[in-house]
Amino acid sequence: MNRLHRFVHRSALLATLAIAACAPAERAKTPQPHPADALPPTGWTEVPLLVGKGNLFEVDAEIDSTPVVLLLDSGASWLVIDTTSAKRLQLPLQPVNGTVGGLGASNMSSYVTDLKNVRLGQFSAGPVSARVLDLSAVNQSRVQIGDRPIDGLIGATYFFDYQAVINYPSKKLYLRNPATKSP
Repeated sequence: MNRLHRFVHRSALLATLAIAACAPAERAKTPQPHPADALPPTGWTEVPLLVGKGNLFEVDAEIDSTPVVLLLDSGASWLVIDTTSAKRLQLPLQPVNGTVGGLGASNMSSYVTDLKNVRLGQFSAGPVSARVLDLSAVNQSRVQIGDRPIDGLIGATYFFDYQAVINYPSKKLYLRNPATKSP
């Protein structure tokens, strides 16, 4: 009988735990602060992000004081400027030996350029080196789903160089210039 009693007791305990695990957790009545919200007072700059119809983060920016739209792309190695936008911005281009791939293409010619200043919201950095690639296929896809065309991509080197932190729920990017001293 003792064995049966232990079996029933364990079964009841497991059933209670299973029910408790499946019950919806009571949500906090006030929104919980995100850890990234503590960054601005320590030398980080908050940059508002927009989300396009393709669910990708975009940012209204300026390159050398000219308004542009940039897409956050952690899969891109560099800060990339579209060739059409580079012409509009009258950027000096230096050819790069070899070809690059990505964006659904391979063997693309690329160029490098130096930007005097890249401004994302209140964050400003420069000079910044950028690659110049043909992003027309990306822009065609974006326009087909109702997104606006982009002038470039913000890639991994920019994220590393400026210590990027993304607060997804608040749609904010935090950047910090390494030369900035913490208070």
